[in-house]
Amino acid sequence: MKGFEMLAAQVPAAVANGNYFDIIIKGGWILIPIALLSLVAIFVIFDRFVVIHGASKEDSLLIKEVKNYISDGKSNSALIYCQKNNQPLSQLIGEGIRYMDYSIEDIREAMEAKSREVLLYLENRMNLLALVASIAPMLGFLGTIMGVIKIFYTISITDNLSIGTISDGLYQKMICSAAGLLVGIIAFIGYHLLNNRIDKIAANMEKTGNEFIFFLKRGK
Repeated sequence: MKGFEMLAAQVPAAVANGNYFDIIIKGGWILIPIALLSLVAIFVIFDRFVVIHGASKEDSLLIKEVKNYISDGKSNSALIYCQKNNQPLSQLIGEGIRYMDYSIEDIREAMEAKSREVLLYLENRMNLLALVASIAPMLGFLGTIMGVIKIFYTISITDNLSIGTISDGLYQKMICSAAGLLVGIIAFIGYHLLNNRIDKIAANMEKTGNEFIFFLKRGK
């Protein structure tokens, strides 16, 4: 226990001296793939946030304007109005307008296919985020095991249990665990928050699509 207390006392001292890099570097080469995974997670989270945030900005008057155009027999104007918006709901309704001369079932199938296409675009690279959330903690655990191996190997060579002998292994063990968990937590939170936003967009598309289908049914 005294050895661990001495190691704990060394960390704030090193930080106070500004040796952050010296502490981190003790984690060993396993930190390189963890760092790369962190860059992947940050890129995917930022990229998907921008795309999903933009997709959430829908014209609140979309369905009302489309209904008015169609009621006046201006289906081409309704389609142009949807194309100008170029958002998930607009693309969905625009697809329905393109198939207006077909049966209700054909219109529904076309809109469902467009909905799947839009959602696939929104979910692009999300599998990478899920992968990072799974792999980063495992790499951290691998670094922990390597640190323990290093400790026992050093003890076997030196036949010495002093904190100075085993400190490198302890540093590697703790830094790798912390780094892997941190990256994994960031990726996990980002994945679920973004998926929640996508689910809301999907629910809104389904609701608006059903409203449009019902409107066409009454007209036919």
